[in-house]
This record gives sequence, C-alpha cells and structure tokens, in this order.
Amino acid sequence: MNATPTEKDQFEYPKGSGIHICQIRNKTRGSASREGFGHSYRVRIPARLAGGARKDRQFRDINEARNFARDEYANLAALGEEFSMLDKNQRRIAVRATRYAKQHGLDLMDAVEFASSRLNPEGGERTVDQVVDEFITIKEARAAKGDLRERSLRDARSRCSKLSKAFGDYLIKTLTPQDIRDYLVNLHVAYRTRRNYRMVWGEVFKFATERRYILDNPIKALSTEDERQISGNNTNWTPPEILSISETSRLLKEAFTHPEALRISSPTNALAANGGSFMERIT
Repeated sequence: MNATPTEKDQFEYPKGSGIHICQIRNKTRGSASREGFGHSYRVRIPARLAGGARKDRQFRDINEARNFARDEYANLAALGEEFSMLDKNQRRIAVRATRYAKQHGLDLMDAVEFASSRLNPEGGERTVDQVVDEFITIKEARAAKGDLRERSLRDARSRCSKLSKAFGDYLIKTLTPQDIRDYLVNLHVAYRTRRNYRMVWGEVFKFATERRYILDNPIKALSTEDERQISGNNTNWTPPEILSISETSRLLKEAFTHPEALRISSPTNALAANGGSFMERIT
C-alpha cells in the first residue's frame, strides 16, 4: 500500500501543463512497522485533459515518469484530448494506417470514408439469397397485379436461382466483377444463355444498389473484354428467324410427331424457342 503524497512530494511537469508527478514512498506489506524501501513516481493527468476520466501511471524511475508526462502533454497539445483516449494498441494501429496510406499516395481520412461506405452499407448487410428473395417477391407482386407477364416472372426465377446457387451465402457487398465474370464464363451453355443470365443478374444488382445494400453494381464494372467472354460477339449467335406459312406447317407437323427433338414441353412452345434452328434440320 502506498502512502498519500504531501504537497511537497508533487510537482507540475511540464510547467503549466496541468500534469503532476507525485513522489510515493513504497511500504513493505505484512510488516507491523511498515518499513519504507524507496520511492516510485505517479503521473497524474487530470480528467479535463484525459478525455473525461483521470489517468494515472506509476513508474519506478523519475526519468521514466518525466518522459511519459512530456510525451502525453506533447500528444495532447498536437492532437487534442481525443488522443489520450486511445490505448497503446490503438495508437500503434493509427500510426501504421497513416504510414500505409502515405506509401500508397492516399489521404487516410479519404480511405477510411471510402471503405466505410462499402463495408457498412447504408441499407444494411444482406446475403445474395436475401436480396434475390426480396427481388422475386416484388416481381411476384407485380405479376399478381397484371403488371408483369408470367413468362417474365418464370425467367427471373430461373435466372436468379442460378445466382443463389452460385453465391447464396455470400454477403452481396463482397461480390466483385471478377466473381461474376468467372462464374458466367465457366457455365457450359450458349453465349445467348450467358447473356440472359447477365441481364437478369444485372437487374438484381441494380435493385441492391437502389436499396443501398451495395454501393456499386459489379455487372456495370465488367470490362468490354469481360463482356465478350461472357456473351460472345455478333458472330457467336444468330437472331430468331421468321418462318413462312409452309415452313411453319412443316415445323408443326414434325414437332407433333417428334416433340422430344425440341427438348421442350409442347410443340406450340417450339415456335418461340428455336423454330428456326429446328427448321434447318427438317428441310
């Protein structure tokens, strides 16, 4: 236990700082006579300087106490009272962050603000599954009111199910253009099908930006080369053909006879799906 210092045992350091160093006489424990065995030095920073709560540190050596008091006062003078509220580890991180930003030619505050808006989206955190569910629910409500064709709703469900299968558990804010590109490029489907996936996924990400779940739409950040890898170019696909009456008649006849050749549920849907390509096979 330490004795309470008297007025003569303490002094202000640095002069005019409001920080005091107190000389404390150390006492032995468990001794009736409580013999003294030297001194220690307590640095006391008042609450008005320390950010709301008085701050005390004790040192064995007077020079250590003086150095600490001087450094604290210099920090307070340079950065204000907020600096004293940071612990040693927080101060170390602040220094490292400042050095890192400087090495990369960045303003630290700009970097923090940039990261904050992306790591803590204004609309809150959402997984891809959650955003897809919300997106499809809105589509279903529109279809129920007659504002969206049933075929468009089915297409949205189908394309979005692939997005959920690929990235469902991911936080949507973490997806990058590279993630999207790599997945679509590696789908073993036609260029037209990849393009359709990209278009619907683009709607989902646009919806997510409007709801402030993400700051940027990763689909919009795809490069021209990325787009070519995903969707090909004009030579990689042919537009739907318009059939003549006689061609349509032959197509329907063959479709009713061999519907399995079109891999769809009904001959009527054959015309919309791939009548032109099938016509090439029967003429």
